[in-house]
Amino acid sequence: MMQKQNLIVRGIYSGICLAVLAGCAGTDWATISDVRQIAAMREEISKPNLSFNDVLIIRMKTETGNRVDITSIGPSVVSAQKGGAPAARTTFALTSKRDILVLFTQDVPHWKAFRKEIPVAQLTPGMAFRFPVVQESGEVKTQTFTIEKIITQ
Repeated sequence: MMQKQNLIVRGIYSGICLAVLAGCAGTDWATISDVRQIAAMREEISKPNLSFNDVLIIRMKTETGNRVDITSIGPSVVSAQKGGAPAARTTFALTSKRDILVLFTQDVPHWKAFRKEIPVAQLTPGMAFRFPVVQESGEVKTQTFTIEKIITQ
């Protein structure tokens, strides 16, 4: 079973790499439309990492001034459709090695998702990046996030 999951995850990452190499319509995130890949990615990013050793916190602000804290303990739901499908959300999480920040949005009405990975080593205070985010209405809009602090406890 574990080998099958590893093969699925490798296939997903290969697909993401191909999508990124194909240009992704001028964006720096992958757009995924394969429902199986989307489901596997959603499951992967939703898993908590309940290790309290060397907790990493990435504190950022949205362009509207809202604070978002991403921790190595578990994924953070950044935004979700109000009253919509549970999958219609934007989630940020750190990998189990705490070396990559993974951004994931599922656009349920359009049967697609968006994914971006940023190495933690590249994150610095003041750095800004853009990523599609599910709004309360269910619409997906690109939003800017600015890194405020990186905290290790």
